[in-house]
Amino acid sequence: MRRLVLVLALAGCGYHLVGSVQGLPKALPAGTKAVALRGEGALAKEFQARLQAAGVQVRDDATVVVRISKPRQALFVLAYDAAGRPRQYRLRLAAHVDVEAQGKRIWTSGEVSLEETLFLHGDPAALEAAAASRAKEMTPALAARLWRRFASGW
Repeated sequence: MRRLVLVLALAGCGYHLVGSVQGLPKALPAGTKAVALRGEGALAKEFQARLQAAGVQVRDDATVVVRISKPRQALFVLAYDAAGRPRQYRLRLAAHVDVEAQGKRIWTSGEVSLEETLFLHGDPAALEAAAASRAKEMTPALAARLWRRFASGW
């Protein structure tokens, strides 16, 4: 009985896990049944799956448009070794989502980013390949972060 009272008390107090939004994402206008999704790659595929799971159809002829930017990648040197060669880098992956209705932007996520420190060495081609590989591995986490922002409507 005490547990039931505790569960009921917590259920009505407004406590929810951050990002655990259910139902229609808050960034979409109320009553939206379908959206047109503009974007490519893993971020767009992740959004399509999550939109459909939320009960929103993804159709090209929809009046509400969700635009997902292509992730931007930047690699910054953080530290050098004793010989002056770069060894520690910061990899930054960033993207944003916009919602348009009737040709006007009605919501934007702003830039959402993910950063990671990498310890790399080698020639420039090997560094670029390693950074690109790690960025690909980071993309699902960036997609999840973008979705949480989109679903919450912040």
